[in-house]
Amino acid sequence: MIRLSLFNLKRIVDDDIKMQLLPGDFRLAMLNLKERAELRLPRRRFKLFIENARDKYDLIVIDCNPSTSFLTGCALEVASNILVPVRPDKFSVLGVEMVLNFAQIFLGSGLIPDIKILLNDVGQGEPSQIANGLRSHSKLGPMVLVNELSHSELLRARTDYTGFAPDRKVAYRKTVKGNLTEIAKEYSRSLGL
Repeated sequence: MIRLSLFNLKRIVDDDIKMQLLPGDFRLAMLNLKERAELRLPRRRFKLFIENARDKYDLIVIDCNPSTSFLTGCALEVASNILVPVRPDKFSVLGVEMVLNFAQIFLGSGLIPDIKILLNDVGQGEPSQIANGLRSHSKLGPMVLVNELSHSELLRARTDYTGFAPDRKVAYRKTVKGNLTEIAKEYSRSLGL
């Protein structure tokens, strides 16, 4: 049996923001190997966990991969909003379309959460044809945020650092933090926060 441990809960307190982080557990991926009938109880527990958290928090963020996994399905069922980071490449755009199709099949077309798309890891200079195509796409275009997350080595995953990337004392840290702040402000406005 897999249990989430609340002992790993991390608290971050700022002057204006109180945030609690509950890290994932890779062992939860084993749920994808279970039969559908065996997943009723874990699915109910997840929904109850989120319902209880909604009474305590203004915003709950669930970070999951864009797949058709059990955990992604659970997240879709409780989500009111979805932020989809997308690299401006052909396969990432196809991935967004697949996630939207999965959500429609899984939830039904009338129950889809509000979806916003963040262009992620965008290179310097001229916008790419794919980014322009995404912005002009009849279905996906209105979902794309105005702000983009620029490419930065600072944001690359590292095994030797577990804090927040913009807190590392390196060049361009303030630029990246400013970029993330503008994205957070835009997305917060879309959420009504």
